[in-house]
Amino acid sequence: MQISWEPLRSDPEPQRLLFLAPHVGGGAAVGRDLARSLPDGWAVYGLVLPGRERLIAEPVEWEFDAAATVAADALEEVAARHPAAEVVGLGQCSGAWLMYAILARAASRPGSRARLMVAVSQGAWHLPRVHPDLPESSETLWAQLVASGDAQPAVAEDEDARDLLEPVIRADYTAVAGFPYAADPLKIPLLVVAGSEDRDIDRSVAQSWADYCTRLDFEEVSGGHYLLQENPAAVARAVVERADLTS
Repeated sequence: MQISWEPLRSDPEPQRLLFLAPHVGGGAAVGRDLARSLPDGWAVYGLVLPGRERLIAEPVEWEFDAAATVAADALEEVAARHPAAEVVGLGQCSGAWLMYAILARAASRPGSRARLMVAVSQGAWHLPRVHPDLPESSETLWAQLVASGDAQPAVAEDEDARDLLEPVIRADYTAVAGFPYAADPLKIPLLVVAGSEDRDIDRSVAQSWADYCTRLDFEEVSGGHYLLQENPAAVARAVVERADLTS
């Protein structure tokens, strides 16, 4: 399985490395606005899963354990190039679970510099989940994605975009349905960031992460469910403030 970390923001001597895992159907590019919102001293890398961006020629199917292990190995290779930098992991929506698993693998190894996990718009592993069956019809699928707010109408109306994204979305939904429902705690703090207009994630849902970290913090910012797109500057501020406290 091919997985890589796409550089979204470079720094000659970074103090911190932010590794970002996107939501279902997303790619590393969803983190570009967040990367631009961070101050000097931060380098940012976005996760590229098979079948998208630079790995577009790869088969789109992937599986949780294998992806987390390969991504953790690749993360360590990147971190080794910056031996003085702290590591922060961030995931949006289901990407939070994947990033958690990646960081757990990396943090368990000698010399880990993992300092903070950030879950954006996501509750913890054990909460009940809804995995809707994806319709076989492409038209019905895109109508469902638009109705749920998981796709923009402009994308659904673009035949080329649909042809490119639909296999990725189907593969990601299949992979997420196979995600585990439990995980060992991380030995680092965890920050949950949620949108004030998100109907699914609030302070009580954020509290579900309490058993998975050494310290839990919650930050509510203006926006809905896809905060990296809607309010990246606010997410960046929350991450920087919490990272400063954990250093």
